[in-house]
Amino acid sequence: MKKLLTGFRQRLTSSIQFRLTIYFIIILMPLIFISLYANYKSKQILEGQISERSKNAMMSSLDNMDVTMQSLRDLAILISSDQDLSQMLNNLEQSPLSAESVYGSVELLTRITNINNVNSILTQTAIFQTNMHMLFTSTYGWKSIDDYSKQDWFRRVKNANGKNILYSPVKDEAQGSFELNSVFNVNNLVLMRSMDIFNSVKKGNVLMLSVPKEKLLNFAKKLSDFKDSEIYLYDENQQLLISTATNDSKIPLGELTSGKSSMIRIAGSKQSTFIIKVTSEESHWSLVMTQPESEVFKQTKQLQTFTLLIIVISCFLAMGISWVVYSGISAPIRGLSYGMKQLRLGNLSMRLDNHRSDELGYLTETFNLMAEQQRYLVHDIYEKELRLAQTELNFLQSQINPHFLYNTLDSIYWMSKNYDADDIGDVVLNLSKFFRLSLSKGRDTFSLSETMEHLSYYIHIQEIRFGDKINFQVELDPEVSSFQLLKFLLQPLVENAVIHGLEKKQHGGVLHIQAYLEMDRLKLEISDNGVGIESGRLVYIREQLAIERKDSVAYVKSDDLFALRNVQRRIQIYYGAEAELQIHSEALTGTKVIIYLPFQQPIDKQQEETE
Repeated sequence: MKKLLTGFRQRLTSSIQFRLTIYFIIILMPLIFISLYANYKSKQILEGQISERSKNAMMSSLDNMDVTMQSLRDLAILISSDQDLSQMLNNLEQSPLSAESVYGSVELLTRITNINNVNSILTQTAIFQTNMHMLFTSTYGWKSIDDYSKQDWFRRVKNANGKNILYSPVKDEAQGSFELNSVFNVNNLVLMRSMDIFNSVKKGNVLMLSVPKEKLLNFAKKLSDFKDSEIYLYDENQQLLISTATNDSKIPLGELTSGKSSMIRIAGSKQSTFIIKVTSEESHWSLVMTQPESEVFKQTKQLQTFTLLIIVISCFLAMGISWVVYSGISAPIRGLSYGMKQLRLGNLSMRLDNHRSDELGYLTETFNLMAEQQRYLVHDIYEKELRLAQTELNFLQSQINPHFLYNTLDSIYWMSKNYDADDIGDVVLNLSKFFRLSLSKGRDTFSLSETMEHLSYYIHIQEIRFGDKINFQVELDPEVSSFQLLKFLLQPLVENAVIHGLEKKQHGGVLHIQAYLEMDRLKLEISDNGVGIESGRLVYIREQLAIERKDSVAYVKSDDLFALRNVQRRIQIYYGAEAELQIHSEALTGTKVIIYLPFQQPIDKQQEETE
C-alpha cells in the first residue's frame, strides 16, 4: 500500500497530464456520488412500495385464513358438543358386538358423512372411539386401530385437556393403517379435539377434521406477481404449517420483524432474498413471503447499468479532455524548448511551425521573429563588424521588443492557472521573469545579486523539468554582491553544466555556483558532479581557449565550443587581460569552470567617450 501511495504521489508531481486527469475526475465525483445515491434511494423507495403493497395483501389473506380456521374451530366445538353423537358413541361402547352396534355404526358414519358433505372446506371427517379402538371416517367407513396410544397425534390430543390441536402431518410419516394415513395426509391440516366436552367422565374420544392445505394456499397465491415467490404459513408456536417451497429452505424467523421487509441470504440460496412477514393479532399465525432479489429489483437494474455506463464514459471523457488540454498547452512549449536549444547550439535557420492564433501561437511567432533577427544579426552584421569590440558586445546582447513577449507569457501563465496546470504556469512565469531581466532596457551589466536572481529563474525552470534529479546550490559572498558583471556571462556555463554534465545522470546530480573574493580577484565557480570530460577532449578545449585568450579579436567561425568561446572573448574585451577562464574536469566525476575577474569596477567605455 505504501508503494502504491508513493508511486501515485510521484506520478502526480511528475505528470501534468495525470494531474489534469485527476482534477477532472475530482470534478466529476459529485455527479458520481449523486448518481449512486439516487440509485440507492430508488432501490429503497421500490423496496418500500413493494413491502407496503405486499404487507397489505398478506394481512388480507391472513385475515381470510383466520376466518376460515375460526369457522373450523366453531364447527369442531359444535360437533364435539352434539349430544346425539355422544350418545351414539356411548351406545357403541355398551354393546360393541350386537346388531344394534352395527346399526349405530352405520348411523354414526352417516352423520359424519353428512357433516363432511355440508362443509365444503373439509376433505374428511373422522371420529376415533377410544374404548373400542375404532376409527370412523367419512371416506373409508370404520376400522379397528391398534397401538394408537403410542402415536404422536393421540398423545397431543390427550395432553391438550380439551383444547383444539392443529396437526400438520410430516412427509413420509406412517401412522400404522391406511385409514389413519388417509386422515393424516401430508396435503391436509387436521384439527383435533376431545369429544367429551360436557361429560364428567372423559372417554378420550377424538374428533378429526381434515382441511386441504391447498384451500388455505388459495388465499395467498396471488400475493406476488413474481414467478419464484414462495409462501410460508407458521402457527403461533412458529411451527411450519404450509409452504409452497419446493426445497427445504429454512426461514430465519428470529431475524424478521412483523410488518417490515428484510433482505436476507437464506442458507443454500445463491442470491439474497427479499422477505416480508406479517403476524395475525388474533391467531398469532405468521405469513411469510419470499421473493428473489433479482426479480424484485429487476426494474432498477437497467437504471443502475445506465448510471454505471455514464460514470465510465465520464471518466474516459475526463481522461480524453485532459489529454487534449495537456497536448494543446505542452506541445507548443516543447517546441519552443527544442527551438531554443537549437538556437543555443548555433542552428540559426531553426523555425517552428505555427498554426495557432492564441497566446501560444503569438509566443511561437515571436520566437520565429527572434530567430530571424538572430540569423540576420549573425550573418549580416556580426561578420562585418567583428573587429569592433563594442559592436560584438552589443551583438551578443541582441535586442527584442519585450512588451509583446511579456504580455504573451503573462496570458499563458493565467491560462495555465485556469486549467490548474501549475507546473506549466511556473515555467512560463520564470521564463517571463528571465526574459524581462535579460532584456533590461539596454543595460550591459548586472550586479552579481541581479545575476544570481536572473540565474534563479533558469534554475527554477530546470528544477521543474528534472525534479529531484538535480540539486542546485548557489553561494554569493555579500562583499561582492554589488560587483557589475556582464549580462549572460554565467548563463551559458550553467546551461553547459546541465546539458552536457548532468542531463544524462539518473539521480544525485549537484550543480554548485559560487562567487567570492580570492587574492583581490573575484572568483566565479560553476561546478557539477556530472559525466565529466574525456582527457583528450579537455586538452582540445584548453587549446582553443588559449587561442581565444591570445587574440580575442580574431574571429574563429566555428559551432564548436560556442558558449566557451563567447565567454572567453567577452571577459577579455570587457575586463582586460587580467580576466581568466579556466576549466577542470575528470571523466565520470564532474567538471569545474572558474572565472577570475579584477575586482575593481570596470569603466564604461561609452561614459569615457561622452566625457
